[in-house]
Amino acid sequence: MDMGHPLFDNIRKDDWLIDYIDARLEGIAALARFKSFFLDASKKIKLVPISFKPKYFSKLIIALWD
Repeated sequence: MDMGHPLFDNIRKDDWLIDYIDARLEGIAALARFKSFFLDASKKIKLVPISFKPKYFSKLIIALWD
């Protein structure tokens, strides 16, 4: 995985993508458990140093995809 990709650069700069995904999941009752898991994990990702955010964000997305 290319951690130098512009998307990952944006994740290092701000938490906008995490907040965007959270907002998109709002109000979808069928995804309540998914949203709960995503919120728990994303709160932890927001606390890690910025150099690690892309790595953990990608791991979260891969875990949710599988």
